[in-house]
Amino acid sequence: MGSRARLMPLALAGFASLSLVGCGDPPWVGTFTVSADWDLRGPFTDGRTMGDAVTEIVLGKIVDTTPCPSFLEDDLFELLVSFDGGTIKTMIDTEGPAELRPTGSVTQFLSGALASVRTTSRLVLDEATFADLEGEETITALEYDLPGGVQPLPPGNLFDQAGAEMVAEWEGDESGETTMAIEPHAVPLQYGALLAEILLHLLDQAGLDGLRTGVLAALDCPTLVDQLLDGQPGFTVTVGEWSHTIPASDFQSACAAAQSAMGGRVLGLFSTGTRVVVGGTMKWTEKEPVTLTSPKGFTGILDVAPESVAPEISVTFTATKRKGG
Repeated sequence: MGSRARLMPLALAGFASLSLVGCGDPPWVGTFTVSADWDLRGPFTDGRTMGDAVTEIVLGKIVDTTPCPSFLEDDLFELLVSFDGGTIKTMIDTEGPAELRPTGSVTQFLSGALASVRTTSRLVLDEATFADLEGEETITALEYDLPGGVQPLPPGNLFDQAGAEMVAEWEGDESGETTMAIEPHAVPLQYGALLAEILLHLLDQAGLDGLRTGVLAALDCPTLVDQLLDGQPGFTVTVGEWSHTIPASDFQSACAAAQSAMGGRVLGLFSTGTRVVVGGTMKWTEKEPVTLTSPKGFTGILDVAPESVAPEISVTFTATKRKGG
């Protein structure tokens, strides 16, 4: 499932030519070095559990089985959340690995490491044709904290293909004399791959695989479908003027598809390439060197479900304009 927050494609081809006309450029035009602090604990805090993550996967697969128009998919997902009533969450949290429960050793370890994931990046900003600002951010360094100290992690290590980079495209409009409203934009932080790298400081690969097996075993599809439908042959959903009856067989197929997908995920829960989506207010100074800040932080979601139910994350940053930039 995708988030409601959508990243608009940006036309960056004009950077080189526009940068030659520096006389009338706003102070924020140029190249910046960014230091950011990410709070990525969302899936493991505020009452969220492994059961919530599995719920999002299963309900997403149920949506996929229906002929629902794409623009209604998020609404259908939210309706199914109400219909589920916490059934999947309870099943997984009761039967799943104790280490992944809220007070479990693995959950506590991840919560500590994900509280402050720090990145350094290069941000190039320019004026835009269809907005006030457009830009491209490339993350060049990443680190997090472990009980034994700071652990650096080259961003490229999180990708399957050699030479891949963490690149995010920005777009925004002026919201005040020295502020800009930055639209929600996707950042490929490779959430699942990051979790795996962190967890290999606590577990070996066999231990990591064992947790995934435990989560998969907790998802009992026949029992789940019986509990959801309570003996009924299906469930009728109505979103706006669209209506559809989801038969029991589709619930079974969706649950089986979820199990198959979970078999390739970290802990059975997160795809290696899962992105975050963030946006918010950026403030800049006019004095040299020009700096950019996120006075209230950028807020957003882990891009695994519609915005209303997805895990929340946040990031604060400070950026300094490079000389000659």
